[in-house]
Amino acid sequence: MNQRFRILYLISLFALLCNSSHALPVSSPNVLVIGDDVEQSHSTLLSALNLLDSNVTYKATTSDAISLIEDGEHFYSALILLCPRASLDKKLSLSAILNFVDSGNSLFVAAGHHYSSYTSKIVDSIGIDLDSKGNLMRDHQNVFTDLDTGDHTYIRAGGMTKSPYLFGESTNSPSQVVFRGPGATLFNDNELVDSVIWGSPSSYSGDGNQITKVPRAAGHGSVLAAALSTRVGGRAAYFGSFEALSNEAVEKAGAAHEHAIKSFLAWTLGAAGVLRTADVRYECVDDSDVVQDECRVKDFVNFEMDVQMWEQKSKTWMPFVTDDMQLEFVMLNPWVRTRLHADANGTFRAKVPIPDQIGVFKFSVQYFRPGVSPVTMEHVVPVRPYWHNEYERFIPMASPYYVASFSMIGGVFLMGLVLLFANEGQREKEE
Repeated sequence: MNQRFRILYLISLFALLCNSSHALPVSSPNVLVIGDDVEQSHSTLLSALNLLDSNVTYKATTSDAISLIEDGEHFYSALILLCPRASLDKKLSLSAILNFVDSGNSLFVAAGHHYSSYTSKIVDSIGIDLDSKGNLMRDHQNVFTDLDTGDHTYIRAGGMTKSPYLFGESTNSPSQVVFRGPGATLFNDNELVDSVIWGSPSSYSGDGNQITKVPRAAGHGSVLAAALSTRVGGRAAYFGSFEALSNEAVEKAGAAHEHAIKSFLAWTLGAAGVLRTADVRYECVDDSDVVQDECRVKDFVNFEMDVQMWEQKSKTWMPFVTDDMQLEFVMLNPWVRTRLHADANGTFRAKVPIPDQIGVFKFSVQYFRPGVSPVTMEHVVPVRPYWHNEYERFIPMASPYYVASFSMIGGVFLMGLVLLFANEGQREKEE
């Protein structure tokens, strides 16, 4: 192995270490809950924190100082904002919250009727565009009559992501989840945020007056709840109804609604759907099934990667199995794209043909699905040409040249015979 490929090998090893490192879920997370009297009014929702063995700190919006950092490090691993009308710009800046999430921590924010500009900025940074403050989602066909006051603003959800990691197994129908709050839509430039609860086809966002223009949020395009998973392991969850999270709403909506919002909060804190990659490995095999130290053009690579999911109950990493993960072999653009096949142990395998192109390639896995952490893996692979002593001695494409060479040899031989025997007849006549 020459010096250039030794350097490339070290680069690939460094990339492997960078991509296989993940922040482990915190077994007993420190959670900061900001809101006024939410410890009593939203105790049913917040009881989900007890199941995670969380160390919960409650602070009112009137607290003098609110800081996420202690001794230069983030003291909390999760922040829950249940104060949609509060303005905390001077106590807890937007940049501090964004840095908190970008560092791999969790954020849960609830909006509500007449939300503050502070809440709007936080939600906007996640990738969600809130409708005007005075507007509420309305649905004249799917009304939650137990709490509605006649304006049809307490509605039932029209759809939700079918993910056991987000909402658990027992939430069967989205109509079991209730909502009262502003409408919202997603920005198109953020691929990491997903709408996980949306309105029914008859729902729309408005102020109750006659509709004179197309609503900003309507139908399946209206976002009632959204989830964001960052590439570094951070999570941010948005729920647009502070009222639907209260004890009163949970009691009247039923067990399915309670289970859904508790599971959603637990997901935000990393209790489900946390993935990591481990032990990425590959071996280059030539056409004679001999394993090579280096990857050579037109050979094959046996690629393997282990993917694991955090199991909150057992506090261990368990194998993750799915059939929709794919692998790319990339140099600027993908040259090869193939599906990864998983076994029961969570090992994903693929046999990748190396293209007839020398250079520095990389294996790339980009797996984004609602409810699970993004799986982003890149591993550098140098691809070299054939050495001079590795080419085949005879190749089919050179057959015309082989025929021409042997025909010339045969022609020279025949010409020699003609010259030799032609001279013998002339000598006999002369004698």
